[in-house]
Amino acid sequence: MTESTDAAVVEAAGRGDHAAFAQLYRGHLALVYRAVLFQVRQRELAEDICQEVFLQAHRSLGELRDPDRFRVWLLRIAQNRVRNHWRDQARRPAPPVDREPVDTAVSLEGDPRATAEQLLLSQEVMTAMESLTALQRQVVTLRFIVGLSAAETGGILDRSENAVHNLQHHGLAALRRQLSANEQRGTAHR
Repeated sequence: MTESTDAAVVEAAGRGDHAAFAQLYRGHLALVYRAVLFQVRQRELAEDICQEVFLQAHRSLGELRDPDRFRVWLLRIAQNRVRNHWRDQARRPAPPVDREPVDTAVSLEGDPRATAEQLLLSQEVMTAMESLTALQRQVVTLRFIVGLSAAETGGILDRSENAVHNLQHHGLAALRRQLSANEQRGTAHR
């Protein structure tokens, strides 16, 4: 679904067209799910948060001023829901992390973006992501898993484009250090 196609569908859904909203749901569910799963690392929780995201989107669609920005608006709702989840969980013991979010087999042939996604979603990277700050994790997820621009990511996170680039730089550097340390520990155990 392209942004221009989205605008017409968003406008129809905003007027109460349930079939149009269903089309938006089908067209954006995988994107929102990936963004949420990569941050909460639990399938059932990610599914619950996605359900909340789309319920809120359905209730609030009339407030969206620019139908061309539906995807960014929807991802902002998702980020807010993830933040709310972590804030609510701050006082509770952490639940176990689902260590099998996706198939970790990586093919280096075919679409480079798909290959990059597979690499990012690998077990090792998922574990290394836990060492990042929450904002760094959000930026890396939105930029490299969801595929948003720095400007779009900044709009979702209420940060400037420069701040996004800074968070991205520091997050990727921390990931490299963590993965390098993991590799060195793995080599030492052989």
